[in-house]
Amino acid sequence: MNPGDRNPEQVAVLAPLGRDAELICRVLGEDLIDATSCPDLPGLLPLLASSAVAVVTEESLQTADISGLVAKIEAQPPWSDYPFILLTLRGGGQDRNPAAIRHMRALGNVTFLERPFHPMTLVSLVRTALASRRRQYQARDRLAALEASRAELARSDDRLKFALQAGRLGAWELDLVRMELNTSDQAKVNFGVSPEADLTYSGLMQLIHPRDRARVTEAVQVSIDSRADYEIEYRVLTGAGETRWVELRGRASYDGDQPIRMVGVSLDVTQRKFAEERQHLLIRELHHRVKNTLSTVQAIVGSTARGATTIDDFYRDFTGRIMSLANTHSILTEELWQRASLHDLLSKELDLYDDGHARVRVSGPEVELPSDYAVPLGMAFHELATNAAKYGALSNGEGHVDVTWSVDPDGDAKRLHLSWIEAGGPPVATPQRQGFGTRLLERVLTAQVKAEIGTDYDPGGLKLSMTFALPDPGRPTTPGLAP
Repeated sequence: MNPGDRNPEQVAVLAPLGRDAELICRVLGEDLIDATSCPDLPGLLPLLASSAVAVVTEESLQTADISGLVAKIEAQPPWSDYPFILLTLRGGGQDRNPAAIRHMRALGNVTFLERPFHPMTLVSLVRTALASRRRQYQARDRLAALEASRAELARSDDRLKFALQAGRLGAWELDLVRMELNTSDQAKVNFGVSPEADLTYSGLMQLIHPRDRARVTEAVQVSIDSRADYEIEYRVLTGAGETRWVELRGRASYDGDQPIRMVGVSLDVTQRKFAEERQHLLIRELHHRVKNTLSTVQAIVGSTARGATTIDDFYRDFTGRIMSLANTHSILTEELWQRASLHDLLSKELDLYDDGHARVRVSGPEVELPSDYAVPLGMAFHELATNAAKYGALSNGEGHVDVTWSVDPDGDAKRLHLSWIEAGGPPVATPQRQGFGTRLLERVLTAQVKAEIGTDYDPGGLKLSMTFALPDPGRPTTPGLAP
């Protein structure tokens, strides 16, 4: 009963007695209808798959086992109702020909033709049955197309669901007549609510940041009035007190001029918005830092020039100070210009002089300094290390430098106490003129870091103490992100 790619138009003839089969095939052939006869009922069964109509004489079924034929008919697909034309010996009702009635019930789609009959009557019945069978083929094709369409729709729906899930896109639909909101689970998550929660339109408006609500309402109205796509980004406040950014895109549909619904997608863009804001802040901070660095370089040029007696002295001192500034900036940029370790600042300047004989000893608890403290302190350590290498404990093979610090509580704040002690070098004397290092310690550190500086030019080695209040660890070195 599965006709395959080509729709059968052949007529199967079962008339095993006499010349009936020959006559039927000839009559149909004269009207250009293809007909094939079979010798018995078992021979008819395979022809059902390659024929469209069967012409059967009543006597061929009277003593035959028709269970196989009945099974074939019952196994037909839903679209099929195979037609039979049954040639009877005599007419009348059920009481006169009960066998014909039984055959009709067994075969299903049966048309009776009483013998003798006019040849054109047979041709007309066969053509009517063929036309009916063609309509069944058409119904089969429509059902197949419908199933294929449903399967493609299901696949398309699966692809859409996968794309939405992969992109963390939430689907939403707003009934503009009743103002009823339907959202997917991901859309609810994007808005900061549980997937099991009942999110209504009024409930969504309550989630939107108060400063954004008017803008959201206006954007919806503009999109509807102008028939343009709805695109907006706004903040929502979650039940946990978290602020999120959500991007929505949608489009309204209309019944004539009446807007009836708006459908679209939502996406949580919190990380992107914060990254953009962070980038803008870093750019502004970079501009600020470049200006400060140029000002620092300008001050170094002036101070170095005033203290130098030769071009070579100027080049050497200036290069060293610029390298110190670069080292400090390197530490800061590794931490995105936030904080620098006090130990790292000292190591950058003193590790060069540590020859493995404990000539440089640095110890103290871990202290993180913001950038506006790290830059002047890094340069101060450079000046101290340079002076020690030129005139002090690191200028010979015997001296050493000990740098220690501690952190003590000072009310709600903390104070850092740092000691720089040199020993074993040439005798020390109070300098006759004020150099760059002295000016840096006395002016910059006292002004910018609010440090208290103590300097002792002990003949046995320079001793320097430095005390200042540590800034609050939570104090940002750049403006924080707006909530």
